[in-house]
Amino acid sequence: MEPSLIESSLMEAVRSIFPEIGASVLNVQMEKVISDPSEFIVTTGITGDMKGILMIKALCIDAVEIANIMLGNIGQAGDRSGITQSHKEALGEIANLVSGRFLNILSVNSVDCNMTPPTILTGSGIFSAVPNMRFAIDLRVKGESWGLIVSLGLLTL
Repeated sequence: MEPSLIESSLMEAVRSIFPEIGASVLNVQMEKVISDPSEFIVTTGITGDMKGILMIKALCIDAVEIANIMLGNIGQAGDRSGITQSHKEALGEIANLVSGRFLNILSVNSVDCNMTPPTILTGSGIFSAVPNMRFAIDLRVKGESWGLIVSLGLLTL
């Protein structure tokens, strides 16, 4: 599979999902690999024709902001004092949406993949990496009041 197809499919998934949950995206920038520390990471595994991992990484303040945008759109007021269970569930759902849209876009090109349920990590100064991958890319996604990184690492293409 061509890396350019993977890149464009991930970019399309990101650019479509965030507005659907009410979060306007101002900028999506592709970067090689970003090693910024995070305080919140959600991962989904990718299985099937491609094998790898998709991660959404953010600082706590940004994770709370994007989760509150999503929660506000379904009539739930979000707490701004820190990561709550509702925030974790909302961010897990965002990871599901991005991963699912990405894999659906690829399925049009006869790529048959599935994803695992999200895994959520929280803490201070978490560094994540996708070592020994055949393909890795990060998208820095910026909204009006939030920012995060969507990382994709694939063992097989």
